[in-house]
Amino acid sequence: MSAPPNVLTNWMHNYAMTTALFDPAIYAKRRATLLNKMQSGIAIIPAAAEVVRNGDAHYAYRFDSNLYYLTGFTEPEAALVLVAGQKDHSAAQAILFCREKNPEREIWDGHRFGPDAAREKFGFDAAYPIAQLDEKLIELMGDQPVLFHPLGASADWDARLIRLRAAVQEKSRSGICAPDEMHDVRRLLNEMRLFKDDHELAIMRRAAAISTAAHCRAMRFTRPDQFEYQVEAELLHEFCRHGARDPAYPSIVAGGGNACTLHYVGNDARLKDGDLLLIDAGGEFAGYASDITRTFPVNGRFSAAQKDVYEIVLAAQAAAISRASPGHHWNAPHEAALRVLAQGFIDLKLCHGTVD
Repeated sequence: MSAPPNVLTNWMHNYAMTTALFDPAIYAKRRATLLNKMQSGIAIIPAAAEVVRNGDAHYAYRFDSNLYYLTGFTEPEAALVLVAGQKDHSAAQAILFCREKNPEREIWDGHRFGPDAAREKFGFDAAYPIAQLDEKLIELMGDQPVLFHPLGASADWDARLIRLRAAVQEKSRSGICAPDEMHDVRRLLNEMRLFKDDHELAIMRRAAAISTAAHCRAMRFTRPDQFEYQVEAELLHEFCRHGARDPAYPSIVAGGGNACTLHYVGNDARLKDGDLLLIDAGGEFAGYASDITRTFPVNGRFSAAQKDVYEIVLAAQAAAISRASPGHHWNAPHEAALRVLAQGFIDLKLCHGTVD
């Protein structure tokens, strides 16, 4: 198989995206859409937390998908605040809170935009140091009827916003009202993110091309007596060398009976001649995931029984794809595949009865 198309370079250096992947206008349009759906109130979308692996080592940082979708900003210790303003949104604001510039820390951890550069680069109305977030939120939440937030995603953030709302409520004698309601902002964002724009589709296709190349590489590499983790290494190598720096999820490389464990991630067994190998793996490119599952013979040749079952599964996949189009119910592909599988297994006398 030919290599996937050239990938975008300079995507991410440590935490910070030094070259905007999209035109900032695309992110601004998404923020405007969310503000319109909010109608009124204030939304707070925080960055993902950094997670300690052990000692002073952290897991590789993965930005929050919703914050990235609305901003393109990938640093930790950040939050986006959207204020809907008047009914016509004439006074709507998009405000970023992020880490300040710190030359000493940047020697260790890499580039930080800082509030001024982040505002200019990403097109926010204002940007402030993350240390000022609580102070500014108490001010911004005043007289807002609704507070939007990813409720339940973080107990710390839920408690923090309840505390800040109480601080606003203490100003009631001065005529300042605290939000009466709290809504989960993901109900609005999830609907928005269902519909992909051209930029997203291009990135998703790139992620799929990279992952396809990785699966083909793994198939060419696989031989009896290798270990599952050696095949996994081929996948990860192909992901990374084309810019998908991380797998979208833990790779499943399951030989023989290990494939019967749905989320098998041990990947440490020796591959046996005559067995099948199931690989469920996909790379994440520029924040978008690919997800591919394939099963093939370890020795490169199907037995007669393996071939019979494989061809039924392949036909079921084709039936599902034929129903995966606008106008069909979301369950239609699943039902189409089930009918083909059921009939095929009946024909092989692995099952009894009729499809219906």
